[in-house]
Amino acid sequence: MRGKTDTRKKILDAASTVVLRDGAPGLTLEQVAKEAGVSKGGLLYHFPSKEALLRGMVERVIADFEGGVLERVAADPAKKGRFLRAYLSEVAASAESGSPQERRIRLQSALIAAVAVDKRLLDPLRERYKIYQEFVEKDGVDAVQATIIRVVADAMWLASLFDMPSLSAEMQTKVLQYLYTMSHGRKKENP
Repeated sequence: MRGKTDTRKKILDAASTVVLRDGAPGLTLEQVAKEAGVSKGGLLYHFPSKEALLRGMVERVIADFEGGVLERVAADPAKKGRFLRAYLSEVAASAESGSPQERRIRLQSALIAAVAVDKRLLDPLRERYKIYQEFVEKDGVDAVQATIIRVVADAMWLASLFDMPSLSAEMQTKVLQYLYTMSHGRKKENP
């Protein structure tokens, strides 16, 4: 079973590499198989179509993100706002620039490729966002305040993901500190 998981991981890594190197149009099963060092038949065993491969990339991104959130939830001793802080921390970590961001790269390549092929391939991510919002609203912090924190975190992450002109490092730190304060249910007048 381990070999099957390792091969699947190798194929998903190769798909991300191909998308980043060649762009979404360059994502072909042949290129991914070549990059992964497997036969096309071996790739098709794990992912029977390009759409299945893209779904796998998106699902992997979701699983990685949620794994990080759950680890942070488990480590947070304060119950009120725990999910919100974990979400915020995970988003902030994936939005950091200038550091090794393997997960960010996989996410970027999965999202770009999925949207380029078929917007419906992002449906699993859309469904997860609905669930995240439910958790945010039931996390013991005012639901509007909690939603503002999540939306700002998502905006920072998206700006980073697409290399949009964003906040200075100093301002980003201040905004994150402000959001963390708010995640404890306290309102703060000035960041």
